[in-house]
Amino acid sequence: MQAADPDTLALDPGERAWRLELDPPAEAASAGMAERIGQFATLFLESGDVAGRFAPSGPLAFTLVADDGAEAELEALRAGLAGRLAEAGLVIEARLAAVGDGAEALPDDDGVEHLTEAPTGGDPVEARASALAAELAAFREEMRAIAHGIQTAGAGDDGGLARFREELESVAGSMGQRVDGAAQRIESATDSVCARLEGVPDAARLDAVIERSEAQAALFETAMREALTALQGACAAMREPDAAASDGAAVEAG
Repeated sequence: MQAADPDTLALDPGERAWRLELDPPAEAASAGMAERIGQFATLFLESGDVAGRFAPSGPLAFTLVADDGAEAELEALRAGLAGRLAEAGLVIEARLAAVGDGAEALPDDDGVEHLTEAPTGGDPVEARASALAAELAAFREEMRAIAHGIQTAGAGDDGGLARFREELESVAGSMGQRVDGAAQRIESATDSVCARLEGVPDAARLDAVIERSEAQAALFETAMREALTALQGACAAMREPDAAASDGAAVEAG
């Protein structure tokens, strides 16, 4: 698709407009993160094979214009965007809705009226999965901060190393609480799926819920492995100054 100015999105004969909205979790909705998500979505849409054009119509929202029969292709494009964001560790809901048949239905400013409503109530399993994904994203950020601190800790700076150890202990305590909370959410989601098993007549729906739960469990396992790797590196970094001090003392004694 081609990026276009919102003022140039008037519909030609045989064309139709759609609205694509991205709904990130609250933890990923900060101004800086939202801007990066929007830039990623723009690049992804430009690389898509669907013939048409698009323009931003609001924060994390786009208006897409394509042939009237391109709905299936646009749906595949939406699913591909959501999948790429999930690969980057961002579980973000992407919604696609048709705008209408008239050019007057197209947005012309950032104050456009939303054409799809946020779900009210919602599936409790999906809500727990979204909350768990947000916890895992925050957990990964903390682990990256630990790894960065290990790499940049100054050699010979006893005060800096002491502060680093204190921060590591603090983050380790927070990590334990997050792991406990994540485990409880996984257990609760599993119990909910089992309780609703007999009340779900659609086997495909049940498979989708189970696959989502398994995916969240896989994310949790990956995060735990990253945490263990970071902590092992931290321990190794703290042992090196102690070993160097012991060698120096031995040389002086000799």
